[in-house]
Amino acid sequence: MGEFEQMVLLAVLQLGDYVYGVPIVDKIERRTGRSVARALVPDSPESDQLRRWLHRGHPIAMSTRAWGEFLCGTLEDGARTLARRIARGHVPLGTREAEEAARLFNGTGRRRGRFQDCLVAATAILSGAVFATSDRSDFGRLATMGIEMAD
Repeated sequence: MGEFEQMVLLAVLQLGDYVYGVPIVDKIERRTGRSVARALVPDSPESDQLRRWLHRGHPIAMSTRAWGEFLCGTLEDGARTLARRIARGHVPLGTREAEEAARLFNGTGRRRGRFQDCLVAATAILSGAVFATSDRSDFGRLATMGIEMAD
């Protein structure tokens, strides 16, 4: 049993009967301070949405910045392999993306710690991609600046 499976088992034991993906993920993130790839957690809303997109044939890509952040989360080798099969395209960051990120950052009040989010959003805008995230509260404010949010 891998480290992640052990954390899931411990969270289930602590939470009791009839738990599902989201409370387990929340418990692991609070206890470890590490992010969990919610789209890879069975029965989570993010997992269900990802399945719908894949079923509809939507291409899945990530900025290299988002891919790096994703890999810093709690992932076993199987989850990493699955993520590579799902997100086949990784869009590199360059000068255009940096300039667009600065425009977004300056246009949204220059909130401390949000430039990295602006880099990810800039990549989607310049690629003409629909932006998918479970963190709509942070990225939703960018809708007036050109980002198209996924359903």
